Amino acid sequence: MLANFISDEKHRWLLGKRIYILMTVASGCFLEVDIVKSANTQALVEGYQSFQTEALALNPDYCPETVNTDGWPHTQAARQTLFPGIQIVLCFLSACRSQHSKVLPTHTHSDAKGNRQALAWRHRSH
Repeated sequence: MLANFISDEKHRWLLGKRIYILMTVASGCFLEVDIVKSANTQALVEGYQSFQTEALALNPDYCPETVNTDGWPHTQAARQTLFPGIQIVLCFLSACRSQHSKVLPTHTHSDAKGNRQALAWRHRSH
């Protein structure tokens, strides 16, 4: 059985209502995809429980070593509820993006346009 996997959720709209698509992925393969109506811990536990049920049916002693998440506390809590011994690994990219948004000021569209124009001018002048 797989010792390490990734969990993530994406929100989308279906018939005017927000839904959350839960995914469990490992070794380039989707192990679970489910849909829930909420992103709170209880809803995520219920959604991710199908993976736990199937894994335990194959191996009653199964407990993955790590799960890589984007840092969403409800995802982490759900995974630790389902697999109490699991270690949470924070996705490096998500951590960097989170810190980047805290450290650097938010740029407006006009700032980005000005930066592109400045870079284009610099490139032409060399």
